[in-house]
Amino acid sequence: MRKLLAVCVLGLCLTAATFAEHPEGWGIGVSGSGGWTGGGVGSGTLLLKVPSIPVYWGLDFGGYNNWFWFSINGDYYLIDKTLVPDINLGWYAGLGGHLGFGGGSATIAFRFPIGLSWQLPIQSFINTFEVFLEVVPTIGLSIPINLYGGVGGALGLRVWF
Repeated sequence: MRKLLAVCVLGLCLTAATFAEHPEGWGIGVSGSGGWTGGGVGSGTLLLKVPSIPVYWGLDFGGYNNWFWFSINGDYYLIDKTLVPDINLGWYAGLGGHLGFGGGSATIAFRFPIGLSWQLPIQSFINTFEVFLEVVPTIGLSIPINLYGGVGGALGLRVWF
């Protein structure tokens, strides 16, 4: 397990400067998500991308049937490429992590986001407006002990400064 973790970390470090299709500044946004990944179905996510950190953060929250959940996700894009240059349509794929609480349990998981990103340049204090659609296969562990896996998805908007 330690060798696998070391290989993944080395791979992330080696690809950090290779792909850079998303803007370099601050990214702030929201998304709606759904699917089944061992947690709830349907939630709202606040998004943040800090310029000096190569991780896309999401603060997720929601509720169902008198209980509330809260989680934090962090995704690193291993691939971030332009797909159709004429319309600024790109795609990305990465690795991520999830830590969540709610509904009487805690969860920790690996995420594998794959998505499309459409970026519209704007000539104002906002540099770019982004619309994205992603699918996120997930495998994790909930406590009390229970392995789970599933697939979620999100549709989101992000502005870049």
